[in-house]
Amino acid sequence: MTRAELTCDSRFKLGVVEGLFLVDRDHRLQEPDHGDYRSALSFLVRCRAIAAKTAEELWQSCQRQNQHPGEKLILEGRIPVKLWSDALASARGTQVANAPVRHRSATMWKGLALTTFALALWVLFLVLKEVGVF
Repeated sequence: MTRAELTCDSRFKLGVVEGLFLVDRDHRLQEPDHGDYRSALSFLVRCRAIAAKTAEELWQSCQRQNQHPGEKLILEGRIPVKLWSDALASARGTQVANAPVRHRSATMWKGLALTTFALALWVLFLVLKEVGVF
C-alpha cells in the first residue's frame, strides 16, 4: 500500500497482475519523449529476447503507426512487462539488477517443439519402414 506517482512507462503491480502505464500526452498535452525506445529494443536484442530483424521491423512499424514498441511486444506475448522495464532502465543508464543474459521467448520454444515433433515423426516413420509396415 504505497503511493507513487505514475509517469509514462511506469511499471506497477496489482495483486499478481503486472502493468505498464502509458500515456499519449502528458499534463501539458505534449507527447512524452520516446527517445529511449530504440535503445531498449537493442537491449532486448542483446539479451536475445527478440531477433535484430524483429526489432528493426517493430521499430519501423511503430514509427509509421505511432505505436509504443514495448506495449506491442507485451500485448503480443513476446516479452513480460518486467523485461521491457529492465530494457528501458538499461537505455536510460540505470543499472539493471538480475538482467537476463538470455531470454527465451515463447515463439522460440514453439519452434523448438515443432522441430522436435517433426523429428520424432521422422524417426517413427523410419522405424515402421524398417519393420516392414510401409
